This record gives sequence, C-alpha cells and structure tokens, in this order.
Amino acid sequence: MKARVLGTLPPPYRLKLGGAENTPDGGWLTEFRIIGFKDGWFLIEGAKPPGKDYEDEKRYPRNAPKPYAGRGWVASNKVGANYANGGTRAGGLFQAPFVDAKWMPAQRELGGPIDGDGGPKRILACSGYWGLVESHDGVRGWWRALCSNQVTTCS
Repeated sequence: MKARVLGTLPPPYRLKLGGAENTPDGGWLTEFRIIGFKDGWFLIEGAKPPGKDYEDEKRYPRNAPKPYAGRGWVASNKVGANYANGGTRAGGLFQAPFVDAKWMPAQRELGGPIDGDGGPKRILACSGYWGLVESHDGVRGWWRALCSNQVTTCS
C-alpha cells in the first residue's frame, strides 16, 4: 500500500461517437494478465487500452486512455472476471484448487447455480488456472478457469 505507484489503469471507457454493438453497459474495462498473487494483491502485466481489442481499429481514438502496461500490483478488490468453462463440475465451488476436492453449491447473481455465465462477487486469490472467489450468495471456494474477455465466456 505504501509502495511507489508505477502507473494507473483507466476507469471504464465508452467511445464518444458510439462504439460496437456489444459495448458493455458501463463501458469497456481494462484487461490484463494476472501472473501472481500475494497477500490480497494480484501481480499483473500487459494491460491493454479499454475496449481497443473489441472496437473498429480505425474508429478507436488515439487520445483514448492508455493504461500502464508494465508489471505491477493491483489490490484484489479492483480485479474482476467472469466464470469460464473449466471442464469441471458446475453449480458450485471447490474447497481447494483440485477437481477431486470437496464441493459445495453456490449461486449466481440473479439466482440459480453458478456456471459459465456471469461472474463471482469477488476474486480473492489465484493458484494456476484456479480462482478463489466469493459467489453472490456468500460461498467462498475455488472455480477453475476465469475469463477476462468482455464479449465472450472464453469457453
């Protein structure tokens, strides 16, 4: 928390002259790769300008916000993703990041068992392909394969 700030990630962004049909309601978010985790912080790199991968390259403005693309740490409460199809049991979360770990049911934001649609309330940690998450009904557990793509479910 007291470390030097290396750069910033822009807030959600929406093209002023109307963008792609699939633009999220709140605007495009900055996407990045998570490469590590420690004590409530994610180590990230490769942040991309919000929405640039999804908009027409010719219409994307040069003055659009540009994130810091280097390596740095982001607080876990600032990171989000959606559930992806990880080739494991859907409908709940695992108590450890292993497919044969004990399993417990968990719910989506609008009700019903969690699956490859929507995302967790919070992402708490990661281990390889697994994310430690909190579901919308308060269950904490592990889900295999989270998706940061804003127009698909990465399935």
